[in-house]
Amino acid sequence: MRVAVIGFKELDHALAQLPATLRREVVLAALKKAADPMVREARARARRQANPRQRGGVPASELKPLADSITVSAVKANSDFPNEVAVKLGPDADHFYGLFVEKGTRRRGRVYRDNRGRFRRNQRRHAATRAFEYLAPAFAIHSQRAVVAIGDELWAKLAKKARDLAKKAESQSLGKRAREGLLS
Repeated sequence: MRVAVIGFKELDHALAQLPATLRREVVLAALKKAADPMVREARARARRQANPRQRGGVPASELKPLADSITVSAVKANSDFPNEVAVKLGPDADHFYGLFVEKGTRRRGRVYRDNRGRFRRNQRRHAATRAFEYLAPAFAIHSQRAVVAIGDELWAKLAKKARDLAKKAESQSLGKRAREGLLS
């Protein structure tokens, strides 16, 4: 989900006052906090049962249920926009099959060659997996509130970071990154 935010000029100006090295940290924390209602909604909607079969060589009994695997994680920024910060909401790497649950699969049979060399499709098809959406409704329900929450969280995180930097500057215990960022 990409959201274009208009009207946050003061917030953008305040972010520009923060050292570039600390900007990503502040924005990432605010994005993760604002995505929390989406995570809770997706977890509530996702299925809880674990499949007893093996998944990628790991018994499913050792994996936690799909609902518990939904997380918010940082993703690599686009090289065109080095200051961009993005997060991904969805199952962790061990639960990659959660995306098949979200979108579903179609029925298909095995393709083989008959006695005459023509390709045929086996009539015995594997069962299709019906789509069971749990991420899309969470986005739809909470997307507008997330934009407002991002703004509120950014202001709160910026104020806290400014207080922390001022306190550390007074006691002359600023870290190397913060000192370099403030001097540049």
